[in-house]
Amino acid sequence: MVDVLNPINSRFQTTLKNNIQFSGITLHKGIIANITVKPSGADTGITFVRIDKNKNNIIKAEYSNVSNTLLCTKLSNTYNNSISTVEHLMAAFLGFGIDNACVEVDGPEIPILDGSSAPFIDSFKRVGVKALSQERKVINVLKKVSVIEQHRSITIEPNNVLSIEMEINHDC
Repeated sequence: MVDVLNPINSRFQTTLKNNIQFSGITLHKGIIANITVKPSGADTGITFVRIDKNKNNIIKAEYSNVSNTLLCTKLSNTYNNSISTVEHLMAAFLGFGIDNACVEVDGPEIPILDGSSAPFIDSFKRVGVKALSQERKVINVLKKVSVIEQHRSITIEPNNVLSIEMEINHDC
């Protein structure tokens, strides 16, 4: 059973109960993009399918597929098919605790909608989330680890809940 008020705490993997469609202008290309977010089975993860491409059109949302982060997040597969501006949709999946979904998109970019994750989250609330039979795979952080590179750093440490603190300093 998924806690509808806090689905991210589900012990089991989750997906949407029904399809959701979005249409809007893309931020960088300025073209109309249509996407359909569909429920997906356990252990499939978040997958983007470029329906405007005839072959090699599946792009998994995995860190190893991040091919560019200049002005947006771009995911690419080994055939150089890509999808850009995925970050607001991906944030909504994470924030709403959705582990598995298939995102069909008819172009190279996700529509920007209102510039936030709110339209995605509102739609997720409307259609609902369902638990799947497979338990979530989780990483248990056992000790504090820090990586420092020049003026950048990141630290992860054990915690019972997801807690993210961040700071960005831009030299003007």
